[in-house]
Amino acid sequence: MAGHAVLEATPLLQSLTSHDDRDTATGLSGQSLPAIEQAYDANAGTIPLLGFWSATALVVGRIVGAGIFSTPGVIADSVGSVGASLLCWCIGALAAFCGLFVWLEWATHYPMNGGDKVYLEKAYPQPPGLTAYVFAARALLLGATPSACVIFSSNMQDAFALDAGPALQKGIAVAALTTICLMHGLFPQLGLHIMNTVTALKVVILTIVVLVGVAVLTGHTRIQNPGTNLQPNKLFEGTHMSGALWASALFKTFNSFSGWTNASFVLGEVRDARRTMVRSSLLGLSLCTVLYLLVNVAYFSAIPKDELTKTIAVAGLFAKKVFGSLAEKVACLCIAMSALGNVITITYTASRVLVEIAREGILPAQVASKWPRNSPLIALCVHWLPAMLTIVLPPPGKIAYGLILDIEGYTVEVFYLAITLGLFAMRARAWETASISKEVFRCWNPFAFIFAAIAVWMVIIPWAPPSHTTSSLPYWAAPACGLCILLIGAAAWRLLGPPLPRSIRIAVDPHE
Repeated sequence: MAGHAVLEATPLLQSLTSHDDRDTATGLSGQSLPAIEQAYDANAGTIPLLGFWSATALVVGRIVGAGIFSTPGVIADSVGSVGASLLCWCIGALAAFCGLFVWLEWATHYPMNGGDKVYLEKAYPQPPGLTAYVFAARALLLGATPSACVIFSSNMQDAFALDAGPALQKGIAVAALTTICLMHGLFPQLGLHIMNTVTALKVVILTIVVLVGVAVLTGHTRIQNPGTNLQPNKLFEGTHMSGALWASALFKTFNSFSGWTNASFVLGEVRDARRTMVRSSLLGLSLCTVLYLLVNVAYFSAIPKDELTKTIAVAGLFAKKVFGSLAEKVACLCIAMSALGNVITITYTASRVLVEIAREGILPAQVASKWPRNSPLIALCVHWLPAMLTIVLPPPGKIAYGLILDIEGYTVEVFYLAITLGLFAMRARAWETASISKEVFRCWNPFAFIFAAIAVWMVIIPWAPPSHTTSSLPYWAAPACGLCILLIGAAAWRLLGPPLPRSIRIAVDPHE
């Protein structure tokens, strides 16, 4: 694609145009970026661009983590029956598709790096810079991947019967995180290939689980009375009618599908960005939806409901039931690889987001550098530091990491609501874009309304006291901490004033 990577001399987030000129990059005080960045400026076209399959891998790799291997039992326990559990997964998929349609309209209007940051700034331009600081606070404090790293290390310990002490667990997690950051920073093409390969392996693993489920249902395994849970008279037996329990289950399914926005953060590095974003995101989410539903059916075909609802290691129990104890170790390896792939994918996009924040003028100019190999090594180091600290500092146990996940999830829902409402605001302003191409996606209004309603519910429900809880933390801890992080960004904006965007920005040409 001719002119696929251009350097814009216009301020960040203004309408995109195709230039050949190269203006001097300046920081907040007018100083030039390092010479190394200007050397990159002269060779901007060497950036490796993402194709259709890599963009699809970004979506699938982000959605498929460790959740599908553990949460089905917890969800079934919340709603009380297999049929209700499958219904929750269907509702979660519907919500994800509604959200994706909203994001596709945004992304096809603004096919550039930054994703949510771009959409928030476009939807809420006043006061200038406020949304940029709020987004930056969340990206810096919650954009890391500590929980997935810990899941990887704990499953590696289980698979190889290693010492289960917290020191080794944290050491393995930090080593994995460090290796991934260095890989993306020093060997970007290798990192991209490994990301695509691991994502493909995750799809293969889920497909194998589905095929094993078929073998169970057709009587080709040692499972006695397979499919009892799926009989019509058993399907909805024991369904709970508690709104709080359903809310808990739906919250988990929504989180299990999170990641459908992932490709939007790096659209400036995607070939034929508008078309690729639509096709790859729809394919990725559709593939995950089908696999998730069929994997759940496979679990329910082999594991009695009373055992399923009492475990968070559903995949391990499934493998043990079908193949024996050794297969449980193999399942741990599969979960570890899936979590590692999640870290690889998140790290790739998170570093690009930090580059955009630096180009906004909020982080030092050096963070936007593509030194040494046309990859954001310095941004990866910035990503590594808070991730490492959130792995090392929390006390042993699941409470701290669970709280971090809940805080992250809550702030995401706040952004979901703001961006969805912003969609209607942008339509009212007739979209502030230089040209509307035929490739711009239009979200059907009912889908946007459904997603907005879900986002409102997800923002409000964490403030409601649960009927019962086993956590030692107050129920409002996660939403309160989430709002505090967003307020930190607002306070920084108040103290420092609006950022001065730097003049370098990598983007696709919207006219192509």
